[in-house]
Amino acid sequence: MDWTSRGVGPPGSEQVLADLQRQLDANPADLIAMHNLAVELRMLDRIPEALAMADKAWHAGLHIPETATTRGHDLADLGRFAEAAECYRQALAIDPTHVSAHEALAALLPQSGEGKAALDSYEAALKLAPGSVPLWTSALNTANGQQRFDRLEAWSQAAMARFGQDPVLVGYLACAEAGQGHLERA
Repeated sequence: MDWTSRGVGPPGSEQVLADLQRQLDANPADLIAMHNLAVELRMLDRIPEALAMADKAWHAGLHIPETATTRGHDLADLGRFAEAAECYRQALAIDPTHVSAHEALAALLPQSGEGKAALDSYEAALKLAPGSVPLWTSALNTANGQQRFDRLEAWSQAAMARFGQDPVLVGYLACAEAGQGHLERA
C-alpha cells in the first residue's frame, strides 16, 4: 500500500480532494485512496461524506487503526458517541500502542459516565507519548474534573519531572494536595 497517494497540494484542499477522487475513479479498489479521501473530507468539515468514505474503506477490508480512528472522530462529531467509542476500541484492538485512539477514547468516555476507563486510557497514552504537552493537559484536566486527586497528584508530579516547575503544573499539584486534605502542602 502506498501511503503517499494523498494527492498534490496542501492538506484539506479541494485540489487534493479532486486528485484523490481521480485516483479512486481510476482504481475503485484503492483502499488507501479511500482512507485518504475520508481524511481530506474531514479536514474540509464534510463529516457525513468523510464517514461514508471511511466506512467504505473499513468495510472493504482496510482494518488499520488509522481508519478506525478516523471513523471514530467522524462519529463523535455527529454525536454518535457509543459508535465512536467502539471504533476507538477497534483501533486499539488492532494496535494497542495507537496514541490517537487512546487519547480520543479517553476524551469521549467521561461523557458516557466511564470516568475511570477514561483515566486508564489517558494513562496508556501518556506512557506511549510522554512528551505530548496537550495530552498531559487533557489528562490533568480530566483527573481534576473527576476529582481523582490521587491520579492528579501523580500525574502533576510526573509532568513536573518532565517539563519543570511550570506554574500550571504547580497549580494542579496544589489542587490535588488540597483535594486529598493535605492543606499544609497545598
